[in-house]
Parts: sequence; structure tokens; C-alpha cells
Amino acid sequence: VYWWRLVARGFGLVDDSEPGRWRERPAYHALKVFMELLGSGTFIRRMQSPDNVGLYLFGAPGGAQMVLAYCLSGTTRMNMPFAFSRQLNSFGEEVAKQAGEVTLSGSPLYLVDVRV
Repeated sequence: VYWWRLVARGFGLVDDSEPGRWRERPAYHALKVFMELLGSGTFIRRMQSPDNVGLYLFGAPGGAQMVLAYCLSGTTRMNMPFAFSRQLNSFGEEVAKQAGEVTLSGSPLYLVDVRV
């Protein structure tokens, strides 16, 4: 990781366009949530899914399992082929659960306490 890629005017995780007053961009907060949830976890495998969907299974600290899910374009609603207790958006906010069905977009969705 190179510092100039993290802090940059108009892009990057932090915008430095105003001297002395850096602005955290949304990607900064999304990376922070990713690190909190999966930073000390272990990638287990990519799960079978439709071509436009990514489902990545992680072992979280304490033995729990979590899936990071997204779709490549637009939004996709689908029933997950596994049980989970709750879902969090890319900013760590709880998303209302609807009987195993999730709405995926290009933004990561974390499915917590997965049972495969």
C-alpha cells in the first residue's frame, strides 16, 4: 500500500483538496468496516453463485462464518443457499432480513453467522 494512493484529491480513501482539513470519503468507512468484520478472519472459499454474483465465505474470529456478497451490475434479488442470522451493509448498518432473500448490488453485503 502506498500513501499517495490512499490520500488523493478527488479520489482515494481520503480527499486532501482542502489543505489542513482532510475529508474521509465513503470508501474509507467501507474499508474500516471490512477490516473490523474480516480483518482477522480467514478466507475459506468462493461459493457457487450466478455469474454476476460474488459470494465469499470467511471464517470470522471465534469460529463464526460470514459471507461477503455483491453483484457486478445493477441489483439482484436472490435467496441464499444457506442460513444466516443477519445482514450488514458496507457501512456496518443492519439491513432488514426478509426470510433468506437478499438484495445485492455493487456494494458489499455481509451475511453474519452463516450456516452452510
